[in-house]
Amino acid sequence: MFSYLILLVMFCGNDAAELLTFNNSLRTLNEDCCMSTGLLSCENVGVDSFALTNREDLTMPGGVTVSFSNNIDPNGYFYTNKAGDEVLITYNHENGHMFGSMKTSSGKSYAIERCKRTHVWQEFNAENFLDDESVNLADSTHTF
Repeated sequence: MFSYLILLVMFCGNDAAELLTFNNSLRTLNEDCCMSTGLLSCENVGVDSFALTNREDLTMPGGVTVSFSNNIDPNGYFYTNKAGDEVLITYNHENGHMFGSMKTSSGKSYAIERCKRTHVWQEFNAENFLDDESVNLADSTHTF
């Protein structure tokens, strides 16, 4: 019985697709989108558009696994999990370009961006973000 459980765990595992594949052979230093001072890291990645458009569970960098929640017209895909992590990706079916963001429940902030030659995965220094402020629109004299 114990051997059967070990085999079951070994073969079942996490069947979530990895949206990103890190490509360490490409340099990111010359990419304009990696020059922001607000970035902690910026790495070249390959993207798996099939996993995205097939609405599979996705494993994101850092081991965050999210499940498909809903589409956002015209080309958005929203994923989330019970911990509160959120992934929003926009995918252009015509040219294969993808961009989006991941916000984690631990306060980390990431983005996928298409640069000149490749997609990159960016980690932002969230400590530099301004605090959110709420605005009561009923009492507001602001125009938007």
